[in-house]
Amino acid sequence: MTRNQTALLVTFWDQGGWPRFKAGVLKLGEQGQYLGAFLSAALFSVTVVAMPLLLDREVDFITAMITSVRVVRENPVVMLGWAAIIVVTMLLSLVPAFLGLIFTLPILGHTTWHLHQRTVQPAEG
Repeated sequence: MTRNQTALLVTFWDQGGWPRFKAGVLKLGEQGQYLGAFLSAALFSVTVVAMPLLLDREVDFITAMITSVRVVRENPVVMLGWAAIIVVTMLLSLVPAFLGLIFTLPILGHTTWHLHQRTVQPAEG
């Protein structure tokens, strides 16, 4: 495969009910990379502090998502650094046959909780 091609695994069912796997190639080029980066950034900015906020306070999910986007807009450098730390940590934890996730996921969750505590101020009243 060339640099601008992405492999796509497609499952076809034969008449006996058994899956038959065929690998097809989907040419996306750079547009697919940009789309993936955009979707990842959007998902990160919507959920980075929304999940801990939903656990911490009695708010609806729309308010939590708006708060999360606001935090990302107010602290773009910090959030970009946090996203990079998440990516590197997750990639390193996948190396030992996914066993690193046993340690990585609780640490990232705990750190995200503290990030939420520092960035989202308590409601007045």
